[in-house]
Amino acid sequence: MVRDVIVTGRLDVLDVVKFMFHHNYSRVGGAITGVLGVLSMIVAPIMFLTGDVVSGIILCLVGLMYGIVTPLGFYRKARRQIRMNPVFKNDMTFRFGRDDLEVNLYTGKTLILWQEIFRIKVLKTQMLIYIKEANALILPLRNFGSEEDIELVKDFITRNQLEIPHTRRLEVEIHDEDI
Repeated sequence: MVRDVIVTGRLDVLDVVKFMFHHNYSRVGGAITGVLGVLSMIVAPIMFLTGDVVSGIILCLVGLMYGIVTPLGFYRKARRQIRMNPVFKNDMTFRFGRDDLEVNLYTGKTLILWQEIFRIKVLKTQMLIYIKEANALILPLRNFGSEEDIELVKDFITRNQLEIPHTRRLEVEIHDEDI
């Protein structure tokens, strides 16, 4: 990286909700349940029109569960996390350096070497820095100082293959050394 990029800001409830949606619906099981929820809402009126009321009611309940109850549950859980956890009430600072990522939270400072990062995903509105497979730091892109900083970090991530899971990166490195 040409220079260190420093990002400071806070998370809000919608940031955590977006992470929950991505984390749950980006996998095969989550995608299947989402599609089944939408399909059940489409097929339920057809069942009512054909006279199969019991199936229509069951499909309506399934659709409501996946279409309304689950997103409301995500929102409620995210709101509780933001309200109860002191880390979310204070600014977080991330320093993207050449050798490491420095994270300053309410609880203190942590240095994480790039080799220890499991994966980094850059989405439309946030960057997810996975420390482990199911444990991520959420960094909203709005907290970056400029578009240039975002592009600089994205280029660094791509160049160092940080978007590839850590275990696959190690396999590539070992294979390259053998050749």
